[in-house]
Amino acid sequence: MASRSSLYIAIGLATLAAILAVHAGEGMRYVVLAVTVALAAWSLRQPAVGLVAALPLMYMINPTPTTVGWREFGFAITITVAGLSSIWRHRSMLAGLPRAGCIWLSIVTGWFVLNFFTAFWNGVSVADWVRGAAPFVFMSYFLPIWLEARANRVFAHGWQWAAGIAAALFSWHVVQVYVGEQLWRPATYIFDNGTWISMGYAEAQALGKQVFEFAIRVTQRLQQATDTLLCLGVVWGAWASLWLSNWLLRMLGLGLSILATTAIVLTYTRSMLLSSFLVALVLMLVAIRRGGAKRVVVLFLALVATGAGTITGFNLEAIYLNRLVQMQEQASVSFDASPNQGKEGMAASSVDGSIASLRAPTPLQSAMPGKMEGQPKDANIASRMEEYRIAWDHFRASPLVGHGLGVQHNIRFDAGNGEWLDTRVGYVHNWVMYVLMTGGLLGLGVYAAVLFGPAVLAWRRCPRESGLPELTFATVAVMAVYGLFFAVFRLIPFNLVLGGMWGLLLGVQREHARG
Repeated sequence: MASRSSLYIAIGLATLAAILAVHAGEGMRYVVLAVTVALAAWSLRQPAVGLVAALPLMYMINPTPTTVGWREFGFAITITVAGLSSIWRHRSMLAGLPRAGCIWLSIVTGWFVLNFFTAFWNGVSVADWVRGAAPFVFMSYFLPIWLEARANRVFAHGWQWAAGIAAALFSWHVVQVYVGEQLWRPATYIFDNGTWISMGYAEAQALGKQVFEFAIRVTQRLQQATDTLLCLGVVWGAWASLWLSNWLLRMLGLGLSILATTAIVLTYTRSMLLSSFLVALVLMLVAIRRGGAKRVVVLFLALVATGAGTITGFNLEAIYLNRLVQMQEQASVSFDASPNQGKEGMAASSVDGSIASLRAPTPLQSAMPGKMEGQPKDANIASRMEEYRIAWDHFRASPLVGHGLGVQHNIRFDAGNGEWLDTRVGYVHNWVMYVLMTGGLLGLGVYAAVLFGPAVLAWRRCPRESGLPELTFATVAVMAVYGLFFAVFRLIPFNLVLGGMWGLLLGVQREHARG
């Protein structure tokens, strides 16, 4: 059985390995691999160390890996060995899986089998179905987590620390890339013969060309910049600063919330701001009712100061004003002209957050040909609406069971420089529409039970004074709301956190929760 110190050492080693893998790169390949192999070997005797180490190790991998490189290998060997070792060592406990866990496992497994045959019936290849199903396999993380949580009282504390550190790593990386690449400085382009060309300001003026300045988003540089862990960092830190009794832990929670808030503001992503701060506000209201008004004031002022300070400090007022104006304009625009109606026409009318015209002498649209009346003003919203239309058509064709995981469709995405890319994808940026498309009403019922189940478990199994029901509610709410705007539900971190919550809540005893 792993001790508290063993868990913290494993978390520290995994954090160090992940940082070296990301920032030192190939030069530290063998060091990182040696650490992950050592963690895997340690997991053979104490599986809990590998299960908590997997969370910081997520930092070093692509959230949607297409190939298995040395980073993915290190992560995979750690979590796989730890999971299998836990199941083998605690195999005698499997018969004691709570009824809720048995029902959950049976329904999900049965749905996956049904979905496979549904996909096959609708012409989806086995390879495409496997790719569609693969991200959700990480929810099976719940089983070894449940075993360790049931066998070891301190495991839950270690897992919570590991999750918080993972959120801090993701958030810090966003800030580091944004500041390191000076992304608050607009990139200058000219529009020549129907093509956007990157060119220095002085050089463009010397050629007598009209200069356009685009704000390059950190989300174009870093895929992790849209990960759920940033939103979770805000609410996890907020919960810790409001509910924990230890002063140092409250300050650490406040620091995590401030760091994650900074990262989210620098992404210019409206849905991240909405989901994280809406849930944080609900937590504050609950805390006020429980007599924590002073802590709420500190947290609220800290988050407001962080957001306002980040915007003004990097001179982002024009970008955020542009984002608000786009939403207002979008509300009055018909979507009859979809993003698939012609590349030049769509590019002419789209100025999303990744291409915010800041000091252009004339609006971006005036310099581009083919502008069509009634087109969407916001490229992100336009492509989302087209996705929803496609998903809804799939659902209407097969409302009960959908078309199966892996079903694909053509869509056009903004490339971030005024150009649009045609691509074939197997997802949409909304978990409700995605599940309706791939699983129908049956799949929606199953997935909703999986997503919201932890909140029900926490309410039933955890004492109110522990604060765990509020923490679980906040986590589930952020994942559910943010998943309505981004396809984060298909990423490894999302499903590891969801599976981990199920495991902890199934394994926790009421007397443990009080601790």
